[in-house]
Amino acid sequence: MRALRRESVVLVAVLFGWNLGWAWVVLVRWGLIPADAAARTLLAAEVFFSRDPKLSNLGFVRLPLPALLQLPLVLVPGLWPTGLAGATVSALAGAAAGALINDIARALGWGRSRWLLVAAFALNPAVIYVSASGLTEPVLMVAALGLVRCFLGWADAEAKGNRRLAVAWLVGLGLSGAVGVLTRYEGWLLGTVMALMVGLLALKRSGADAAQAAVLVYAAPPAYAVFLWVFFNWLIMGDPLYFALGPYAARAYVPAGTEGFDPAAGIRAVVDAAWHLSPLFFFATAGLLAFSLIRWDPVGLLLAAFWLSVPLFIAFSLVSGQLASIQYCYLTPLIPGTAALVALGLRGGSAYVRWRYLVGLLVALLGPSTALVGVLREPMSANSVRVFGEALIFREGTSLWTSEREMAQYLTTAGAGPILTDTAGGVEMVIFFTGEPGRFIVPGDRDFETVLRDPVGKARYVLVPAPAGTGRLHRVNQVYPGLYASGAGWASLEKEVGPYRLYRVAGPPPPERAITVPPARGSPAPGWARPAVLVLIAAGILVVGAALLRPRSAAGS
Repeated sequence: MRALRRESVVLVAVLFGWNLGWAWVVLVRWGLIPADAAARTLLAAEVFFSRDPKLSNLGFVRLPLPALLQLPLVLVPGLWPTGLAGATVSALAGAAAGALINDIARALGWGRSRWLLVAAFALNPAVIYVSASGLTEPVLMVAALGLVRCFLGWADAEAKGNRRLAVAWLVGLGLSGAVGVLTRYEGWLLGTVMALMVGLLALKRSGADAAQAAVLVYAAPPAYAVFLWVFFNWLIMGDPLYFALGPYAARAYVPAGTEGFDPAAGIRAVVDAAWHLSPLFFFATAGLLAFSLIRWDPVGLLLAAFWLSVPLFIAFSLVSGQLASIQYCYLTPLIPGTAALVALGLRGGSAYVRWRYLVGLLVALLGPSTALVGVLREPMSANSVRVFGEALIFREGTSLWTSEREMAQYLTTAGAGPILTDTAGGVEMVIFFTGEPGRFIVPGDRDFETVLRDPVGKARYVLVPAPAGTGRLHRVNQVYPGLYASGAGWASLEKEVGPYRLYRVAGPPPPERAITVPPARGSPAPGWARPAVLVLIAAGILVVGAALLRPRSAAGS
């Protein structure tokens, strides 16, 4: 056990350093920060540095855990405006994912050949990019691999009749599920699929009562996490489904008139993207399914279904109109999934030692190389992995966010503020590059709607993007539809850069950082809400505390 712990610590340290080195290259040298990574970091920074600093600035559309993990890091001077605050979190998560692959393979009987699987993961250009750029996929990888590792441990403990150890693994399984639930919405599906897997395997081995108990123990943490997310959406925003139905939900960013893909087209698009990113995933899945059917191994069959649920979720999102297109970063969890599937397919005693070395070497050689070729097929987007592939080939970064950086530089040099705007339409990148969110009046501020209705005397500037694409969601464009094209009597054009126009507001300059109205967002909280929140948080702490104590008692059994 000590050797395994020492090996895991060393592996995490090495991979963390590897990912951080790439983070400096990707973000500082090449400037390839993805929009989603910048947005998460900006949310964390706004908790402390906005005009109206508060924890609810983390937002209620993007799940909160990645931004919460950045809260201590954004306090380090100069760290967050470069994107390195988010990259530190993703780099550590990527390192932990590599260590989990090593642990899974070791638990399945792999010897030193397991390091080939870790190398295939760590050297994959898509994994390097998401781990070095601050994207949230590495945190989801940790959650998914944690689910797999704990499921294997639970299944083994149940087979050996060690109930205490089985409960300890179930608790770890539930905590991994909660991490996934609070990281990305794919985690909600993975958590649900895992509940079905636990129930089916327990039902087959121990009967209905044991299956019910196992599902309840596992599902408590992720279900509690979902409940808290829905509860706080209702408490703060006035709508328990604000994250799904609100004006900034994923569906709102799908172009008007888009009705989603038909099922065949959606599945075809996902298969094409997954094939370009990780063709070995299909071979590993088919191999595991074949071996599991031959041996009639339910664990292998269930885990193959677990990893297949990721592309199926993306396909469903396309078909239902939740997504307008596929970004390859969404499918990067299939890369560690491939390593886990290969390890599962060749688990057991010493009979597969040579095969493990051969297959591990094949995965290590083909995985990164095919991914590098495949990412070049991805259409350009705000979070495209393709930009990193091109930078690797040409040894220089592609020009990204040129207009946003230029506008941010102008605002910083001019000392402009306060600036009425919204984060939609790419403006959040302008705010991010200024490094000073306190200059901007944004929807998270409690006086935003008041200033929006009457900017004169309350805002000095108004920043608007072109009212096309996501710019149509910009609140200023919605309230003043003619402002971008022709200005207004109370606003004159001062600066235009790319799709962005900065208007100076007529009238006396307002005081900066002044919040002019009391809180007004969402429904008024009833008197019992605060005690209820405290009780819920206390209950959660007790549950987590009890969960953490369980493994210690189980270890000695």
